[in-house]
Amino acid sequence: MGLLSFIGGLLGLGGTPSTRAIQVSKASAASGLPIIYGRRKVTPIKVFKTVSRNNAPLDVLGETYDHSFITQSPSEYEETRKSFDWLHRIDVWGQGKITAIEKFWLDGDEATISRFKNRPYFRALSNYGSDSQTAMTALTAASGRWTVSHRGLGVAYTWSRFYNSSKKPQFNAEPNLKAQVKGMGVYDPRKDSSQPGGAGNQTFADPSSWSYSENRALLVLNYLTSDYGFAAPLADVDVPSFMKAADQCDEPATIPARSTNTTGGIIPNYWDRRNGEFIDILPDEPFLNHRENQVGTSQPRWHASAELDPKLGVIKNLKLLLEGFGWALTWSNGKHRLVLEDAVAAPVATFGEDSIMGGWTSDHGMRDGRWNRITVEFPNENKDFEQDTVSWPEKGSTQHNTYLAEDGGEELHKVEQVSTITDYYRAQAYAEYLVRKSRVGHRIKGMRLAPEAMLLEPGDVIAIDYAAKGFVDDWFFVERVSVSRTLEVSVDLLKYDATVYDPDARTDEPVDLGKDSPDLWLDPPAVQDLNAVPVEETKADGSVISGLDVTWDAPDATVGIDRIELAWRVHEGPIVDGLTQQDHTADGDYVSQAYVARDVTSYRIMGLADDKNYDIRVVYWTQRGQRSDEAVKSINLIAANSKLDGIDDGATRNVFLGAYDDNYTYVTGDVVTYEGSSYVFAATAAVGVDPTDATYWALLAAAGTPVQVEYSAVNPPSSPQVDAEWHSVFNPGADLYMRQNTGGGTWTDAMRIVGENGADGANGANGTNGSDGSDGNWVDYRFRRSVSQPGTPSGTNPSGWYDGPPSGSNPLWMVKATKTYSGSLVGFWSTPIQLNGNDGEGGISVVLTNDSHTVTTAADGTGGSYSSAGGEMKLYVGTTEVTSGVSYSIPLKTSGLSISINSSSGVYTVTACSPDQATATLRATYGGQSYDKIYTIAKAKTGGGSTARSASTPLQTPYSFSSASYQQQGGTITLDVGPDGTISGVFAIGFETTGNTVLYGEMQYRPVGGSWATLISAQSAAAPGEPGFLIGSTQVAFSGSQASYEFRFRMKRSGTNPTIIGTPTIKASWTNA
Repeated sequence: MGLLSFIGGLLGLGGTPSTRAIQVSKASAASGLPIIYGRRKVTPIKVFKTVSRNNAPLDVLGETYDHSFITQSPSEYEETRKSFDWLHRIDVWGQGKITAIEKFWLDGDEATISRFKNRPYFRALSNYGSDSQTAMTALTAASGRWTVSHRGLGVAYTWSRFYNSSKKPQFNAEPNLKAQVKGMGVYDPRKDSSQPGGAGNQTFADPSSWSYSENRALLVLNYLTSDYGFAAPLADVDVPSFMKAADQCDEPATIPARSTNTTGGIIPNYWDRRNGEFIDILPDEPFLNHRENQVGTSQPRWHASAELDPKLGVIKNLKLLLEGFGWALTWSNGKHRLVLEDAVAAPVATFGEDSIMGGWTSDHGMRDGRWNRITVEFPNENKDFEQDTVSWPEKGSTQHNTYLAEDGGEELHKVEQVSTITDYYRAQAYAEYLVRKSRVGHRIKGMRLAPEAMLLEPGDVIAIDYAAKGFVDDWFFVERVSVSRTLEVSVDLLKYDATVYDPDARTDEPVDLGKDSPDLWLDPPAVQDLNAVPVEETKADGSVISGLDVTWDAPDATVGIDRIELAWRVHEGPIVDGLTQQDHTADGDYVSQAYVARDVTSYRIMGLADDKNYDIRVVYWTQRGQRSDEAVKSINLIAANSKLDGIDDGATRNVFLGAYDDNYTYVTGDVVTYEGSSYVFAATAAVGVDPTDATYWALLAAAGTPVQVEYSAVNPPSSPQVDAEWHSVFNPGADLYMRQNTGGGTWTDAMRIVGENGADGANGANGTNGSDGSDGNWVDYRFRRSVSQPGTPSGTNPSGWYDGPPSGSNPLWMVKATKTYSGSLVGFWSTPIQLNGNDGEGGISVVLTNDSHTVTTAADGTGGSYSSAGGEMKLYVGTTEVTSGVSYSIPLKTSGLSISINSSSGVYTVTACSPDQATATLRATYGGQSYDKIYTIAKAKTGGGSTARSASTPLQTPYSFSSASYQQQGGTITLDVGPDGTISGVFAIGFETTGNTVLYGEMQYRPVGGSWATLISAQSAAAPGEPGFLIGSTQVAFSGSQASYEFRFRMKRSGTNPTIIGTPTIKASWTNA
């Protein structure tokens, strides 16, 4: 559109009001259309601009809008001006349909402040972006380029009108507009009666039925299924997982009540940023503008506000929506599934000796990635979305000091930046989550599990119950699941700790008292209490320089001051007491001036002529370019006396007489040197007066301090320094370092004065190929096994010797010989040497006689005996136990675990344990080396536990697949179940096919001798060359008398007969209530 002139008065620019202008930039280009969820402070995309003489008043429009912001009467009169004083702009906020526009900011101020009220400086008419909205046709009154075709379907935008007044300017540049936008409505399946467990009139197909929400799970669902997001069909979404996650996000977290004035008195000068004025906060009143939307002492746990840039891509935007907690968004069984990390009541599955195939590594207490304090940076809605920070734990708090002690005093701190957390307490909870999770010390990688583990998802919690390997009903988070082609399952696990997931607030959000937020547009008052006082500065030669110390009162705190200007001139007329704002036209312009910062209240002017009258003028400049009234002070600068004024007439002045002579009679003006300094005599003639006597002498130039420099070619010089490496004359090409001292003092550290070699230059061009070299020789190695050393071989290919080590158990021997390129022997074979080494010395190992212990306690974790929880740490060299020269300690342990160790005997004792599970690192130190072992203790609570029984059976070949009916595969499982509990079934079958196949499977159960009932069924399709996975699992509540139940598995197919991969297993289990 080119540059448009927005004509009008611009305060601070030169020229008459009719020629002042604001330059308007081009409209935005190539900007992505933001997607706005929750409440955000949004900077618009400027897509259209024009200027006009007519204000396009509302009373002639006859149109309706989704939102209007008008600072004066809606029936404003029509006004046409000579200049183009009205700027019209189309400001786009984002993808529609948004819910509301709640407030505007103009150049950083809210549009509701006093300077905009009842004035025409700003008007905003907005459409929220529905698919049926109409164009703002009245804009054609200001520009014919805006037509009825400009509807902006699906786009939320504002017609912004700005007025540039020459008399009361409010903008010194094109206005910077921002808005608080309440984002789009989203689909909530919990309010859809067609969804299992849903209740309400929302439907996915009708966006008009959707409602505004900040629930993170619902925002992810919307972005995942929307055209402007991932565009996944709802049929490809595991909706129940999103419903469960949405419930988790809405769970209440406890927060402090809104802050009130608890001082017992009035808090004055509290800045009300809504109205742009200072107010008083009365006793017990809440602080205005502080958490105004908070109701009660709780809020939903995981809510978000986001402004997504489509240019970032779908994956990055999904990750932004999932900030603030642990999550897994997986593609499982043909659907997108969302799992949020949270405290759980029970694991989804238990794996023991019969279902753990081995192959894992285990890490305990790793320092990498562990933190004892985290600071979260976030845009705080409570502060108009300014960047804010919160840390957990607070530095110096009891929790922080505890962590520091556990980490050996090392500060392990990092800053985490987020963009979709806009609440102080949610940011604080996220910091706590990150710290606590980083300190969970037990991680398992690569544990291979039975095929039933294919049903696991990242985020699930499982139990590991394998006492022989130190696991006693230990709960772990599943971090990764990997399934091979042969249905081997490998998982990565992290120790589960319920304390990680506590969302309650820990400290109150601080109140911003806002006492430094003045209205920048108020007219600045004149300088008050301006004063000037003569001042003199005496130089070394006795001369005096005159000046003035100027002072004034600090400016009013409610005025936005940018700088202070001082100016001075010679005053030719008589001095008038109390002169202020008097125009001395005969005195000419103020030819000298200076600027000082807004908070400065004094300035010294030096170098002024003696015996003159001066005018001093002070004015303020505001941050908007407004100039205050002048304050003027006039003063007479009386001539100052000098030490040299007393020199006798005709006497020599400044005659240099060399070094001071104690026998010479000096008169006024004589200059001498004494102990390196120069002095001038300034008194009655005298003899024998030392120049250090200030009564007779004035210092002209003080003696300097000698600086000594030395150089060294040693790279680097020794530390501490060795004098023999240093010399006083610089040797170019050799010396690399220098040092210096002042006045014979201490030498400085060595300083490199010659740079190091630079980076290698670029390779030169390839040279001409040289002549072929002579054929080279090579070394041939041969091997054989023999009980004793064999004889030295001979010949080109010695018999009984091989190119590589032969198999066998006898010692291995090797020889070598040099051969020509053609294989001829050069010289002789070497003497055979034995490659198998002799037995080495015994290695060092440490053991704990009791490395894992379980204490039986009451259901609440109290009680229990710890008498047998201890043991002994032993160190061995080979098979010999070391009993002297070894010391024992405990460098690290879980908070709440009371464990100690005898430093000499290695006997350790446990007396108490607060958490349900705890670990301690026990250390043996021997020969200057440390050897660590991990001790683990857990509680087995009675009265609240559960009993589990399980059984499994493999599916034996040959498999029978009928296309007409189900056929049983393998045998049956018989399981004893109790009177009340849960029955679970699981199967996982992998298959391949040469054609198109649909494989069906079902698991059935019955009381022994009764009728079969289907427990679970599933189906899976596969094309030629593609692997197929038939997976099913379920849990059903069971009640009744204790009995034996049978389980069986059946399959059928359609299409080509499949080939089963490996030997699948089905499993059934029962757990009591």
